[in-house]
Formats: sequence, structure tokens, C-alpha cells
Amino acid sequence: MSSTLLANAMVLTVDGGNAVFPSGWVAFAEGRITGVGPMAACPPESDFDEVRDLHGHVVMPGLVNAHTHSAMVLFRGRSEGQSLLTMEGWYNSIREPELSLVASDIGPAVALSCAEMALSGTTTFCDQYFFAEEIAEAV
Repeated sequence: MSSTLLANAMVLTVDGGNAVFPSGWVAFAEGRITGVGPMAACPPESDFDEVRDLHGHVVMPGLVNAHTHSAMVLFRGRSEGQSLLTMEGWYNSIREPELSLVASDIGPAVALSCAEMALSGTTTFCDQYFFAEEIAEAV
């Protein structure tokens, strides 16, 4: 069984007390967390197949985006300066190009959106857009 120790990081938890370890460790094996705590209580490095020193980094649970329209990344910047409060604003500026989308446009857009979410720490999302099958396939 492969095991990894992430050591010397600031560790943010979501345990019952929302513990924070300014200098902490996280151990995991086979995709499951097996231990978390302060460096003073860290198991010996020799117990692990891989050890990563994450001094200066934060280890925290992944973020959840509960409502997104991932393919709309294609329209970024299109409505710059438009009002969100009027039909003449944001909505009308994206409506025409949105209506011209076809299924083959969705995969690359979702791939970009997923890459951006992963880079910002988002590990889970719920998409609220058209082309549900194409979105699921792209993920």
C-alpha cells in the first residue's frame, strides 16, 4: 500500500472544531486520509513511501462550486462594462453567441473551465448549463 506524508504545511481541517495546525501534517494512503495533526505529533518519515515538505504552503479541503455554467467561459469579457440589471446589458450581449453554440463547442470550454477550477482549489462542481451530456463527457 502506497503512503504519503505532507509535512510542515499550514493545515486547515473541517473536523468538529475546525482545527488549524500552523505547522502540521497530513498522511494518506490509497486515496484516503489516514492522519492529521501538528508536527509535534507527526509519525516518523520512515513510515511513508513518499514525503513532501510543504513548508510555506497550505493544505485544506477542496472547494465546492455549487452553481456554475462552465461552458460560459467562452463568453468571458464579452459583456465588459455592461449592466447586469437590464436586458440591454449583459444578457443581450451573450444571448446571440450562446444560441449559436453546438455540442462540439462544449468539451473544450468545459476542459478550460475545469482546469481553472482545479488551479483555484475547486474539486467539485454542479453545472447548471445546457448540453448536460457533453459537459459530463468532458469532465
